[in-house]
Amino acid sequence: MAFGGTVTGGAGTPMATATITVNVVNPTRSIQGPQKIAARLSLRNYFFQTMNGLDPTNFVIRVNGSPANGDAILQEGDEVIITPSQFKGECR
Repeated sequence: MAFGGTVTGGAGTPMATATITVNVVNPTRSIQGPQKIAARLSLRNYFFQTMNGLDPTNFVIRVNGSPANGDAILQEGDEVIITPSQFKGECR
């Protein structure tokens, strides 16, 4: 199956593109709660689709409570938490 494409059933009948639901917590974009995304979407692709070109190295990204790399494929029911590694106004 081609990523993001339409799947055809028997006899060439088009079927809907497969989707899954993930729970997202992203305070920087005011995104919270369940989101439907394409099945087999990598964390890297999800980040770039939702974060409008921001640099992922400026964020702590966890899937189901554990740090995850961009190659991780999101699964049905995963919890994705994206938080900035430094909040505005934070003193260092």
